[in-house]
Amino acid sequence: LYELKDQPFPIVMQQVFATGVPYYGYEEKAILIINGKEEVTYYNYVCQPYTEVDNTISGITILANEVTDQVLVKKQIEASEKRFSNILSQSLMAVCILKGRELVVTSANDSMLEMWGKGKNVIGKTLIKVLPEIKDQPFLKLLDDVYTTGIPFATPEIKAIINRNGKMEESYFNLVYQPYSDVDDSITGITILATEITGYVLAKKQIEESEKQFR
Repeated sequence: LYELKDQPFPIVMQQVFATGVPYYGYEEKAILIINGKEEVTYYNYVCQPYTEVDNTISGITILANEVTDQVLVKKQIEASEKRFSNILSQSLMAVCILKGRELVVTSANDSMLEMWGKGKNVIGKTLIKVLPEIKDQPFLKLLDDVYTTGIPFATPEIKAIINRNGKMEESYFNLVYQPYSDVDDSITGITILATEITGYVLAKKQIEESEKQFR
């Protein structure tokens, strides 16, 4: 494997041989010549010193597992998520991504942050920590149903009471909860798409009340 001479592996093996300390590599890239063609591959591996009965190091044992397909799939997912995040940030619709059953906010565009009345410090927090006031409202149950069943949920003019900028406000939204899946089709999170229509709903209620009084 002459092609490895300018890659980090010879240095790693020299260090293991000199120190006797094993080295554990995780998803490390190796450029190899396979069937006459240069290919980028990835490995999980261990370099383990081989010792004699007097504890002198006489060689190195290498245990390796190729994970090229796994790494390439992960890179594709990361690239896809990055593209989606860029689209999300430019969207006029309020959009956020919740990961796992714990509903951790992994991404939220400016429209969603403004709708919540929150800053960017919400990223990495669970939804219930970001919006504790929704605990006794229907949203957490609806989200869990979507995560469990994989069936999207959509509703117009749903009411939400949100603490925005320190003030509890009654608001109305057109709302979509869309599950998203990993490569093995297991559900790993939920995308929320929302449009606030509070002004429209309140105006409609006012008109209906006026018509009722007129009648």
